[in-house]
Amino acid sequence: MGCNDSFGQKCCNRQSVFENILGLETVIKKEELYNIYYNQLHIYNFKIEGRNNNINDVINNYLYYMVKPEYYEIIKQIFKERIQTI
Repeated sequence: MGCNDSFGQKCCNRQSVFENILGLETVIKKEELYNIYYNQLHIYNFKIEGRNNNINDVINNYLYYMVKPEYYEIIKQIFKERIQTI
């Protein structure tokens, strides 16, 4: 029995890796990134994980850290449409 992930791609009845890791205390949340690392510690360069992940998890990582919440669904839809044309 198959399913579709949030980008309409086939997945293997598993929760997104991205959704799973957001719950870990070792993951830097957006608020921590900007309020602590960027503003207080003046760290400006970050590596966003994703090289070995499923393409959909990589896109979710980028959207989470680089897109304002009010634009998240719009940009996600654009990515979904572009991926389907590949």
